[in-house]
Amino acid sequence: MITDYTLVSDIKKQIAEKFGINLHFHDTCGSGMYFSLDVRNDEITTFIQQYFATKHLNVIVSENGLNFTVQSN
Repeated sequence: MITDYTLVSDIKKQIAEKFGINLHFHDTCGSGMYFSLDVRNDEITTFIQQYFATKHLNVIVSENGLNFTVQSN
């Protein structure tokens, strides 16, 4: 689970600037933290995975490609 809100802010900013898309961040009691997109975009998915890999974090992508959970390796 990601708990560094600086990373959250940075990835949201980078996605907005690079793709013109709003990456949503959800922090729900009991369900954890995750990101979501309104529309599946495999290029953004790859970008997110590469971004967090440089931080030594693993991205779990939902089957529909809309939700992303970030975990320690």
